[in-house]
Amino acid sequence: MTAERDEDELGPPIEELSSLRAPVSEGFVRKVRGRIDRRVLASSLLDMTWRGLGTVFLELLNVIFGIFGANKADPGGSPPWNKKH
Repeated sequence: MTAERDEDELGPPIEELSSLRAPVSEGFVRKVRGRIDRRVLASSLLDMTWRGLGTVFLELLNVIFGIFGANKADPGGSPPWNKKH
């Protein structure tokens, strides 16, 4: 019932406004597109930065736990890169 009422309220005024449409200058379109592109670029760079930092942090934890986990499994205490398989 609410959606039907909203459609009734929005129908005619939107049609009336569409007839009042004014031409948009090319400079305005370029300016708006430039702002959108800058924001998308900044968002992408920030996303890549956080993902990169997260990946580096997880790899660092993996190396640290791998080294200490290997020393616990081997009472001799030899580093994991010197072990013979």
